[in-house]
Amino acid sequence: MEEAKRQGARLLSFVNVVGSQASREADDVIYLHAGPEISVASTKAYAAMLVDLYLFAIFLAQRRGTIDQERSRKLLAEAFHLPTLVDAVLQEEGKVQAIANRYHLARNFLFLGRGVNYPTALEGALKLKELSYIHAEGTAAAEMKHGTNALIDEDLPVVAIARPKRSSASPRPRSCSSRCWPSYRCSCSRITSPIAAGTTSTSRAISRKQ
Repeated sequence: MEEAKRQGARLLSFVNVVGSQASREADDVIYLHAGPEISVASTKAYAAMLVDLYLFAIFLAQRRGTIDQERSRKLLAEAFHLPTLVDAVLQEEGKVQAIANRYHLARNFLFLGRGVNYPTALEGALKLKELSYIHAEGTAAAEMKHGTNALIDEDLPVVAIARPKRSSASPRPRSCSSRCWPSYRCSCSRITSPIAAGTTSTSRAISRKQ
């Protein structure tokens, strides 16, 4: 940040802690207001960061005139729906427990994400290490062939952040079986213990492809 300022850049920071070094160095600050980070694995700070960046992107698009009011209202409505979606995920505790019971003896984990899901793969690996003291790595799915696939065997659980992909040419995502899991599967056909993290349709497609 100091180097950026020396080069004349204007700095904007997204931070949770008031008075942190990043907030002091920046010209402008947006506080997450996620509350005290009690746990080492502060998932709420990461979630709040994503929401703030999402809202900031909408604001910039409005100022630049690249989206209309109807699109803005739709995007904001989806953001306000997030608490309901989080609650739905928390209701899956039983399934999460079953997966944990199945893989609790694993010594390593691999998290995969494509595109915007790559940071989530990194965050998932980080949280597993912080909470379980199990070695985990996050990798961009498109880069699996560059060394990562050499580490995959029958004992390595692979967590795929597999959201249905939308294309600009089609307003609706194609079937999950044609767009999601094959994009991981073709990267490395040696995956034998996939764990899907995505929509219900995505999870079912991955189960069929095992």
